[in-house]
Amino acid sequence: MKQISSLVLFFCLLMPVILCAQYDAPENSVWAFGKGAGLIFNNGIVTAITTNQNGGISTTSNGIEANASVADNNGNLLFYSNGTAVWDRAHNLMPGSVTGLHGQGVLQDQWTGSATQGALIVPVPDSAGKYYLFSLTGLDSPHDPYRVGRLYYSVIDMRLNNGMGDVVPGRSWITLDSLLSEKMIGVRGNCNNVWLLVHARDTNAFKAYEITHSGISRTPVYSYSGTFGHHPFTTNGITQNAYHSIGEMKVSPDRKKLVACWGLGGNFAALYDFDVETGRVTNELMLHNGRSFYGAAFSPDNSKVYVADGQNIWQYNLSVSNIPATR
Repeated sequence: MKQISSLVLFFCLLMPVILCAQYDAPENSVWAFGKGAGLIFNNGIVTAITTNQNGGISTTSNGIEANASVADNNGNLLFYSNGTAVWDRAHNLMPGSVTGLHGQGVLQDQWTGSATQGALIVPVPDSAGKYYLFSLTGLDSPHDPYRVGRLYYSVIDMRLNNGMGDVVPGRSWITLDSLLSEKMIGVRGNCNNVWLLVHARDTNAFKAYEITHSGISRTPVYSYSGTFGHHPFTTNGITQNAYHSIGEMKVSPDRKKLVACWGLGGNFAALYDFDVETGRVTNELMLHNGRSFYGAAFSPDNSKVYVADGQNIWQYNLSVSNIPATR
């Protein structure tokens, strides 16, 4: 284990990718963030861009956590989202999200904007130009505490709106799950499929939804792995379990390992085995206990994993057999 103090590296740990374990794909070459920030990666050159994220929905939103963007196979931006609104490549709101994907007004964007991984874009298998946009509501949603930990999805079709893309009518804000933590990633499968991986808020259950050309399976694969605990959290007079809520979850580039950070109650970071054939998560290994961890990432060669608590970053060498387990 090696401790690193670096704001730059911590910033990189918080970057989104549309589909984990494909960091170098052209579709991931444009990154859009909250507060108008963005980056383009092109042949080793990084260029800053200005986006309109949070613009046109609510200037008071704290939605800087939920960020997702996707480019075409040439690295050209297609659209980006904070989980509630969707902006096209010209940085204009798609018509179908002007009042939010839920259609309930401009103030509701904080439902997803404050979730650690509140937005995720996944290409629809065998459907060129179509994408699933998954939206996950945060623990501290200020408008409706009963809606925290809800998972929704919408469908984006790039053929609509004169080729600028739009939300498919009638395919917006469809409920998929509830009682979830703020963790959500997509993992490419081996059979033209994708695993949508989330984690329960009140138990140690991972859930893997399989996405194929037939659609999204409504019956997830359950994996009960690792630590279970309870940490009461009260917002707007509603008390809920925050033990498994805050912090990122990431998969290694070879899709064999999973790392998860647990802050606000859990206060640990752990490593897991992931089976890309079945979607199952097993064998929790505690990396560090006693800090409110948030950010996580793997090295491109799968040999190292990084976790961060906001001030420091820890590097673990996965190529050795004595990875420290403090719990």
